[in-house]
Amino acid sequence: MRHIFLRLTLAGLVIIGAPLALRLAPAAGQTQHQILIGAWVKPRQPGPDSIDALEDAIGRHLDFSMHYHALDKPFPTPEEVADKEKNRIPILSLGCGNVPGVAAGSEDAKLDRLASSIAPFGRIVEIRYCWEMNLPYRKIEAADYVAAARHVHDRFAQAGAKNVRWYFCPGFGRNGANALAYYPGDAYVDDIGIDVYDRKGEGFQAMFDRAYHLFDAMNKPLIIGETGALGSLDQGTFLNASTASLLRTQYPKVAGVIYFDAAGPRGDWSLTPAGLAGFRDFAKAAE
Repeated sequence: MRHIFLRLTLAGLVIIGAPLALRLAPAAGQTQHQILIGAWVKPRQPGPDSIDALEDAIGRHLDFSMHYHALDKPFPTPEEVADKEKNRIPILSLGCGNVPGVAAGSEDAKLDRLASSIAPFGRIVEIRYCWEMNLPYRKIEAADYVAAARHVHDRFAQAGAKNVRWYFCPGFGRNGANALAYYPGDAYVDDIGIDVYDRKGEGFQAMFDRAYHLFDAMNKPLIIGETGALGSLDQGTFLNASTASLLRTQYPKVAGVIYFDAAGPRGDWSLTPAGLAGFRDFAKAAE
């Protein structure tokens, strides 16, 4: 089995022995840094209906694969085993549970089972605990979330799950300015993310700019955890080759982008033919 070693530098995470890296700047000898890409693939309309099919459609490998996990869901699932085989980093969007209860230890048995199953996985696993915790639909107090996130982190550390990267991922929308109140602290966060969706045809930059600069003071890689444009919009202008250039020149902390190729509770973001063509161009330009 190939071993993977980590080195954390000011340039970001470098995964030695694997062709993946989270960087804040180009590596030595490079003129531009790679932007990692991934997806959650459950589209409502005809199109690629699995992450493998999406890879075939865009003509390149995906670096991340998103998964949604309850605290007591077994790991790994067949999908995560496939990620390991195909050299994708699984991102576990881990459910919140009862947040004050998690902080108090009421879910420790579930957390310990999950941590103990992730520890021997042999690959990096990103954990996005209780994503969008700051948005009104969650009804979570900042202090409760901070205590719970720290507790989850510490249980995994006690279980020896050293292959986990901790991914703080609030939502933005119109209510995201409070995101920093939920930040657990630098010692508990490896990567910062944010979920942003285009519902009104604003375009990527207009939608993303304010969210990005919320984290100016933090020297950590940023992964756009969920993003998409409604299928009723011109998705081909949302993510494309120009977007990759924009990220590199104006938003250099962005190390990865995950497209939500599915219908969610607040809209259908499934890739249309134009959106798929744009995503293909974006994915190739991001390499």
